Amino acid sequence: MKKKLFLILLALLPVVLFTGCSNRPSPRQVAKYNQIDSEASTNLGAIFTDETALNATNSLYISAGYISDNKGAINLTSKILPHSFYSNTVHPLYNNSLPFKCAGLTKTSVGMLLNGNGKKVKSGFTQMGFLPQGSLDFYYFVKVLPNPSTMLPKKLTKPPIIPSQSYVSCGNGYEAFAVTNLTGNNIQVYELNDYSSWPVLVYGKSYRKNLYRQGQSVQDNE
Repeated sequence: MKKKLFLILLALLPVVLFTGCSNRPSPRQVAKYNQIDSEASTNLGAIFTDETALNATNSLYISAGYISDNKGAINLTSKILPHSFYSNTVHPLYNNSLPFKCAGLTKTSVGMLLNGNGKKVKSGFTQMGFLPQGSLDFYYFVKVLPNPSTMLPKKLTKPPIIPSQSYVSCGNGYEAFAVTNLTGNNIQVYELNDYSSWPVLVYGKSYRKNLYRQGQSVQDNE
């Protein structure tokens, strides 16, 4: 009887081991999740550098975002697949003549960016020099503020809306966002501003944290 029971347990051992390991992410999944979280931090850091350089030469920050004429905001509630950078970000008709001017900026409202010929400017990312190549897991946009930021980004109670903008605004401060819903059930929002170059996860859950909960040993800075 004992021998029979031993043989049964021995037969079930591979099933138990397989089941116990099946929930652990594969090395390929670990690399992909790390890539997803790293993309937002890397590109927001690039936006911070570009905005800082633009401010040094023009004494202003500019907005930038999802440029897709008359197509409205991005729907974050549906699954977002990797995508290329915004198709209409670079356009031969966008007149980028320097120097830029900020018209109508007050202490309570932002202004409109004008080029050296006094015309409104489109795009935003083109002017600051942010044009990432390859496929992206996040959408990016920059919102300008009338005044400089004085603290780190705070946690959000709901995801921000990424509008399709017609023209570029200007201001003395800004907030830059990276948003995605790559899996269809986890909207992620990273943010930084002109106060700090360190991106903060302000909405959603980090993929690194998800790995940590599954027993994977990965560094978690969120």
